[in-house]
Amino acid sequence: MQEWKDELLKLAFHFTHDWNDAEEIAQTTFIKVYRNLQQYDRSRPFRPWILRIHLNNCRSHYRKIQFERLFFTGLISAQSIATPSDSSDITEPIIQSAIDHLSWKQRSVFVMIEIEAQSVEATAEMLQCASSTVRVHLMRAKQNLQNRLKKAGISYE
Repeated sequence: MQEWKDELLKLAFHFTHDWNDAEEIAQTTFIKVYRNLQQYDRSRPFRPWILRIHLNNCRSHYRKIQFERLFFTGLISAQSIATPSDSSDITEPIIQSAIDHLSWKQRSVFVMIEIEAQSVEATAEMLQCASSTVRVHLMRAKQNLQNRLKKAGISYE
């Protein structure tokens, strides 16, 4: 657990933006790994196996949060949000929002490659798909991010 804790927390945080949720997801991953250890094929690398389990947990959490947001949107009135005076304080949430609006596959590939600095091959192995598929998802993620940021008035050049 000590070997994987930091990496799993950091990865989950990229999807949740909340350390408490990230810790909960990491704990769930460790429980599932322990319960399914007999199914692990020791002839294959351990890292893609545990990261796949973890990514599936992140996806489940994401879907749960999306459902709660949709359900509670009509029940909670919008509160006014103070606008920061520093433009960098404004830009970061816009960029994060743009990443959050990517499809799950595009977001997963973008986070793994561009933020976590994983290779295309390692990401493909973890997602159990071809490297060419990962490259397509990454290209589309970048295009979608550029379009969303352009609409928000942020130049990315």
